[in-house]
Amino acid sequence: MANDNNDALGKLVNNVTVASSLRIPEFNASDPEMWFAVVEAYFSKAHVMDEQQRYLDVVSSLPPRYASEVRDIIMRPLDNDSYATLKRELIKRLCSTQEEKTRKLLENVVMEDEKPSQYLRRLQALAGSAVPTDLLRTLWMRGLPDKLKPTMATQTGKTLPDMAEVADSVFSLLPTRHTINEATVDASLHTQMQQLTKELSALKTQMAAMMNQVQEVSSGSGGRPWQPSRPRSRSRSRPRSRSREPRPDGMCWYHWKFQDKARKCTSPCTWTPENGLGSR
Repeated sequence: MANDNNDALGKLVNNVTVASSLRIPEFNASDPEMWFAVVEAYFSKAHVMDEQQRYLDVVSSLPPRYASEVRDIIMRPLDNDSYATLKRELIKRLCSTQEEKTRKLLENVVMEDEKPSQYLRRLQALAGSAVPTDLLRTLWMRGLPDKLKPTMATQTGKTLPDMAEVADSVFSLLPTRHTINEATVDASLHTQMQQLTKELSALKTQMAAMMNQVQEVSSGSGGRPWQPSRPRSRSRSRPRSRSREPRPDGMCWYHWKFQDKARKCTSPCTWTPENGLGSR
């Protein structure tokens, strides 16, 4: 009997010694559920089965910033449920914080030129284990093309891999086209409108220049702006009376008819302002 007691005491001492020398892995706040799985593997290997001892080892390994997340648990009296409570609450509180951060990240991830199953795998890689399956399903379906959403809404009872397989089948039947971001389309249209505005402005300038040239040619004034002709008054009908007078020798018909207002001249012509005045 004495030998049995000594053996039991020796095992207890060995367990305490192993537990006190156990080096727990560094706490992983981004995935506390995985961290506890690894730590419990260490406990099993070191034969640490006592729940209170596990609690003490985990608490001693928590960095202060994460220990404050479960301060209310740590401040309670130690009992046999302390480890289970600490594990449950630490995972719950840290995972909800990480889940919120990851959810905000995934909300901005859109489906690109890829199949729905490839899009799902990309979301899963970004989400890791921080996002529940139901939330990941919602985010994935939100990012699918609009033509796929009605079909996928009828498949929500299936697993995500099965839904992705159905989505790939339906997607392959849609017209082949590259997924274009609406912001890119808007920017392209804006650029085209700006270019059209510039071209219209250039056309207006060219039309104005052409109209000026037509007016100058029509006026025959050598560059003077065209003006509508005014009716001649009777008081300025003297050139008409010159047709009754004989035309001087050597003077062309234009100068004889219009004198200094003539726009043309037929050579040879002897007209000068002096003989024009003298002929009145």
